[in-house]
Amino acid sequence: DIIFSDELNHASIIDGCRLSRAKICVYKHGDFDDLVKKIKNERGRKRLIVTDSVFSMDGDVADIKELVSIAEKNDCALLIDDAHATGILGKNGSGSLEHFGIKGKDVMVLATGGKALGVSGAFFCCSGLVRNYLINKCRGFIYSTGTLPSIPAGLITSINIVKKEVWRRKKLKELSEYFWKKLRELGLNTSNAPSHILPLIIGDAKKTIEISKKLYEQGIFVRAIRPPTVPENSSRIRFCVTAEHSYEDIEWVINILRKNLNNIL
Repeated sequence: DIIFSDELNHASIIDGCRLSRAKICVYKHGDFDDLVKKIKNERGRKRLIVTDSVFSMDGDVADIKELVSIAEKNDCALLIDDAHATGILGKNGSGSLEHFGIKGKDVMVLATGGKALGVSGAFFCCSGLVRNYLINKCRGFIYSTGTLPSIPAGLITSINIVKKEVWRRKKLKELSEYFWKKLRELGLNTSNAPSHILPLIIGDAKKTIEISKKLYEQGIFVRAIRPPTVPENSSRIRFCVTAEHSYEDIEWVINILRKNLNNIL
């Protein structure tokens, strides 16, 4: 069996791939030409493509529609980790498949309750066949304590709120775009497109830690992300925008960043 995994997939995906004991073939981040080339060069009884939908350290969104097409053309299963898309992307907040208008496709989606849904736990969307297989074969599921009833109850409540309160996702999108635009105007090294996850890439790990501390002293709590979480020389400050933030909050952060430009650039 072979798993094709994006090089910037979350550590939990990487660990899951290793635990599967399948052969792991890593393709360049978002490079589907490289993915197809590797698929053509590998032979396996079962083949699986696995990817984050929204990458946790860069905030960019994988082209799920293209991945579905590649999976179908090359007889591969497709698994999407929607941790940072559930409750945010899509008309109803259902995640990346809804965001890309994908329906009726046999795609497995893992969604977490600990991000936008504000609860805990996770749920796996798949066919009945895969569901039954996991219930009977997944060691992590079988040999663990059952989930408290309050967790699925909380998840159901959160999902209903996500569907009804569309303004939250609309506001988040607008704030994220505004913050991204302001970061770019300052000439800071951030992502190529707006997202609710916005990295401020510094490069040097020690400098990144120092900047994180200085921002904390000025009232901004942002973590310094450094290797091995991200590749060498790409240490960064990771901003996460929420619907509870305001334009005033964004402007306040931007003004502090502006005052500290000499230390950042």
